Amino acid sequence: MKFCKIALPVLAGLLLFSSLGLAQSALGSIAVAVTDASDAAVVGAKVTITGADTNVKRTEITGAEGTFTFANLEPGNYVVSVTATGFKELRSSIIALTGAQSARFEAKLQIGAANQTVEVTATPATMNTQNAEISSIQTGEEILAAPTQRAIMQMAGLTPSTVFDGSSIMIGGNRNNFLNLTIDGIQTMQNAYGGQSGNLTNDQSYESIAEVKVLESNNSAEFPGVATLMTTTKSGGNQLHGSGFYTTDNSALNAGPLTQGSERSQGIVGPQLQWWGGSLNGPVILPKIYNGKNKTFFLVTEEHRTFPLAAGNSVTGTTTVPTAAFDAGNFAALLDPSNGSIQLKNPLTGQPIPGNSFANAGLQVNPVSAAFATKYYPAPNYAGTSTNPSNYLNNYRNTTFGPEHIDRIDVKIDHYISGKDVLSGRFTRQTDPWQ
Repeated sequence: MKFCKIALPVLAGLLLFSSLGLAQSALGSIAVAVTDASDAAVVGAKVTITGADTNVKRTEITGAEGTFTFANLEPGNYVVSVTATGFKELRSSIIALTGAQSARFEAKLQIGAANQTVEVTATPATMNTQNAEISSIQTGEEILAAPTQRAIMQMAGLTPSTVFDGSSIMIGGNRNNFLNLTIDGIQTMQNAYGGQSGNLTNDQSYESIAEVKVLESNNSAEFPGVATLMTTTKSGGNQLHGSGFYTTDNSALNAGPLTQGSERSQGIVGPQLQWWGGSLNGPVILPKIYNGKNKTFFLVTEEHRTFPLAAGNSVTGTTTVPTAAFDAGNFAALLDPSNGSIQLKNPLTGQPIPGNSFANAGLQVNPVSAAFATKYYPAPNYAGTSTNPSNYLNNYRNTTFGPEHIDRIDVKIDHYISGKDVLSGRFTRQTDPWQ
């Protein structure tokens, strides 16, 4: 039966309106506090937030406390500008908003004409002062540079409170089967017993990831359990961007454990991994039909993985094959007491064969038997764990495997209905064409 996993986490029902939120949202917020030179609140200031990559704008007016919070913002880069009567316009530098983050920007206005602009080059402090949440984050660039096997769960190992127990992961003292996993705010856990459905999260394409955030403790009530591992998918922008990658793992370049020799000596020959893919994102443009700049954006990733020694698909074992001495009719190793002191007898006379060597008894190896042994039995390639030089048992090590072939595609569309309303959908399909 053909293996197929199709994820439609948002396409059918994800409408991100300012008045509607998800049970577990990856959206963040930026609170803007506007004051004058005396630190008095400026009421009625016009505050505009602009997506640096999408140029989507949203404008609001500060209230009685001189503040306004822009909620339900997708992770990304933003610029805040503030104008008020009798004051110079103030514009921030890039504010990088991460998933589920509550950021704050302090806008201190200067007296002057409205056509004068003050640009604040200092970015907001990275220390979280909005709540008691303890978390860590890796950006998409950091994830690509990390020495991992392109597995998202390994990124959690950069968090101090993470403990790996075999194939299980525990964060913030939480039991592994109660760890909360999400992609774009959609839970990827099994429904029964809260178990991990690792494939959706762990196999997520690196090319599609904007960031990985680990919420260790003191999370808001929308996140169940103690810890949450949250991944956020990239969104397209007004500029066309692309990426590509290729990685391989070949036994010709790999050493084995100290006591087992190289991988090739263990029977592991050839490429163990072939993995390639790429991504493309930008505005949706249909020539002479539709121009999606500042409004509609896409992201597409595609990758293929051939992994003959995938975890759980390979078995390595040892067996016994004839030695070169045995092939030549010399079985002296059988006389060693550690091997049982086995004495061979001449089948024609019934007398012991001196030294267990056919030559000493005027015997020779049957040519048919010799040809069979040469053609169908490989030469020993493993010394085993015995220190006895005459040991002939368990002298061949072999690895058998069931290859894994994975094709994966991700498609994400973001359409900004207005500065406050956005419709976002993501489609993921992963198949093994050999099954």
